[in-house]
Amino acid sequence: MDPKQLAANHKLRALLSATKTGEVNKIASSIANKFSERKYLRVLDLCKTIFEMSLTENLKNLQILNVRYCQNLKVLPPYLTNFKKLRVLDVSHCGSLGCLLKGLGRLSNLEVLLGFRPTRSCQLEGCWIVELRNLSRLRKLGLHLVWDDEIGDSEVSALVNLQQLQFLKISCFDSHGSNLVDKLDKLYPPPAP
Repeated sequence: MDPKQLAANHKLRALLSATKTGEVNKIASSIANKFSERKYLRVLDLCKTIFEMSLTENLKNLQILNVRYCQNLKVLPPYLTNFKKLRVLDVSHCGSLGCLLKGLGRLSNLEVLLGFRPTRSCQLEGCWIVELRNLSRLRKLGLHLVWDDEIGDSEVSALVNLQQLQFLKISCFDSHGSNLVDKLDKLYPPPAP
């Protein structure tokens, strides 16, 4: 990609990073940071990309953010919770990413959330499972649980209000803590229509 063309295109609506099977894209930080300056950007798909990028608050029109398999992604910016038009957030298979942001429940238009990692009880910052109850439009949810204290005793009914939920995937590979299975038994999805 020519950086001059990217700099000149202020009305960029979608950016997709395509890879061949088994390959990873590497984007220079100078180019990656140009993406986040595009206030008209609706789709940012950086799946399987190595980049150093700071999303800016300019991306308020962003509707789809896909950073699946971005192994170097460690944290999402706190103002991501202000992207009110965001409908799809895929952070699945981001090995370096810890728990997601506190305030994620404010993304009221979110329909797809994949790779959700809740905070642990010993952490002060991060998103708890209970915040998911505010995402009433959520149709597809992928949870990644590792520790038994990621599900608080008062959070077992957090998914009941998700009446639009059609797909629920809970992965617990490489899990720690003997009570995780017991807590999963108590965590129940919304009743079938």
